[in-house]
Amino acid sequence: MALGYSYKRFSSPEQAKGRSLERQTEFAKQWCERNKVQLDASLHMTDAGVPSAKGQNLVNPDVHALAGFIQAVRNKRVQSGSFLICESFDRLSRAHWRLALPPLMELINAGIRLVQLAPEQIIDDKTDAFGLIGLIITLARGQNESDMKSTRSAHVWQDRRKKAREKGKPVGGVIPGWCEYRDEKIVANTERAAVVRRIFKLASSGNSLRSITKILNGEEVKPFSEGRRKMPPKTWADPMVYNILRNRNVLGEYQPHKGRWIDNNREREGEVIKNYYPQVVTEEQWHATRHAIEKRRTSDRGRRSKHVNLFTGLLWDVTSDGRMSYWHEPGRAPKIFPTDMKTGRDKEGATWKTFNSRIFEQAVLSQLVELKASDVMPGQDATQVEVLAGRLTEVEQGILILKSQIEARPVLAATLGNALANELEKQRKIGEELADAQRLAASPMSEAFGQFKKIAGQTETEEQRKRVRTAILRIIESIKILIVGKGRHSRTRMAYVFVRFVGGAMRVCLILHQQAGNRAKEAWSVGSIREEEMPNELNWQETEKRTLDNWSLFESFRGVLPVSVPGMVGTTTWVAVEIPAGEKWSGETLEFDSQIFDLLVFEGKERSEVVREVVRLVRGNESEEFSFQVRGTSLFVRRDKEDDTVLVSPLEFLS
Repeated sequence: MALGYSYKRFSSPEQAKGRSLERQTEFAKQWCERNKVQLDASLHMTDAGVPSAKGQNLVNPDVHALAGFIQAVRNKRVQSGSFLICESFDRLSRAHWRLALPPLMELINAGIRLVQLAPEQIIDDKTDAFGLIGLIITLARGQNESDMKSTRSAHVWQDRRKKAREKGKPVGGVIPGWCEYRDEKIVANTERAAVVRRIFKLASSGNSLRSITKILNGEEVKPFSEGRRKMPPKTWADPMVYNILRNRNVLGEYQPHKGRWIDNNREREGEVIKNYYPQVVTEEQWHATRHAIEKRRTSDRGRRSKHVNLFTGLLWDVTSDGRMSYWHEPGRAPKIFPTDMKTGRDKEGATWKTFNSRIFEQAVLSQLVELKASDVMPGQDATQVEVLAGRLTEVEQGILILKSQIEARPVLAATLGNALANELEKQRKIGEELADAQRLAASPMSEAFGQFKKIAGQTETEEQRKRVRTAILRIIESIKILIVGKGRHSRTRMAYVFVRFVGGAMRVCLILHQQAGNRAKEAWSVGSIREEEMPNELNWQETEKRTLDNWSLFESFRGVLPVSVPGMVGTTTWVAVEIPAGEKWSGETLEFDSQIFDLLVFEGKERSEVVREVVRLVRGNESEEFSFQVRGTSLFVRRDKEDDTVLVSPLEFLS
């Protein structure tokens, strides 16, 4: 008994709601029963929601059923003499008959018999010329009908878009999930609009898509999405949040399009229609959120961990020009290390060293909060957005003039084509610059720096650290680090930290960290470096050599910090100092300003004796504020009874 294969196709998903598929299946079964043909259902023979006006179903056999059937015939999976059954030949294709006929003729030449159910007709290798002409006519009729429907539909949508521009009348169709139709108008759903604003607030605070999704699902916020979904989503997913954050319809904008994605001819039509949708977020909030997302995209990359690292994505190793990452190991102090250290992509002359990330974060934060926004942020040009917007308008007007000239005189198309292409490229670049300027205007650096200083000390919880990290990403472009130490296992490490801010300003600080051991407790110091003595990050070998030449200056102090090198400034940085072994201090903590060691430049044992002398003199005076001299240098002492702390600083520096 011959085998029959029933091919079914419909163009749009909406047709699945009707009886199209059921009707085609039923007619095929009835024909097989009447003609003693066994219906074979072993092959996938349904192209659901696949239009055929461009011959889509005739290509890509892994996706489309008809193309797969043709491939099965070529592979002898379908035997000669089998029937390909369809409701009408135009179900096979609505493409131009010259495109549709060759694959059908290939089937006929392979011995496949084509069956049309209404009106009933069989085309095979015995069919005469008149029968083939009938097949061609049927295919041509299907193509004409498809073209006519497409033309009529295009006119309908064009008229709707025109009314939307002129009268603000909704065009119909899909609307954002946070909107709804009411009295033939598009209005915001109050509850869902609040969710949209919450999503933007979470994103601008530094939360990732996954974090936002987790928060919404954890709070059991009812999800919604765009599109004609028969069943609403049960939980939030990352793409749903992403679509809300990327679409400007939250600003009330609607960008008309023409064409279809499935036909590969989808394109914008005309300018954006303002105030088409209800606006649920402000322009400033939109650009501030986009700025935060862009910073996360370019800086906060890589594998996610359970640790919220404040400077992740910003750290670079001076010696290798490669990235630096955080390294968390159970039972060991967290570290900052060169990423290339694990991959072996080292640069000639580079030696790998790590630095305690906890100390690094505390030290850098302590330096940043001492700065003023005016120190590192150049004055922002308030007219930058207006200037770029004016330039963009001029370019767009020029484009319209060129287009009108080409339309009026097509003979000039070749001459003016290059000029038009250049203007379009200029429009794209200025548009990108304008978008960046708008994001910066919505998130000014002075405001961002102020927000950072306000929350910099709040790093206890995961959510607090996320907020601090977001603030850091808004003000810092990159941080380059040069770690110096005698060998990989040295307990004393120094780190030159080159902080480059958004806008180009740079500050350099020096961190000295001494690990616990040999009766010395862990201690650290940090200070900024004077601009006139700022080391060159590109000539790191010289900086490293100079530091190692003076290494005895640092290793001679066991637990007595801070120490510094010439050029280091510690204007307001106070670091606790451990009293040398054998000394007691009545419960008080002694703190030295690092500037002391710029004025008292001694080495080795002599320097340690100077520190002991300072301790003895301070201990012998119970006044809250007083001064004294050591080796010709005037020092000022202030007692803080509330914190049980004694602060020591050079008198000439304070004055």
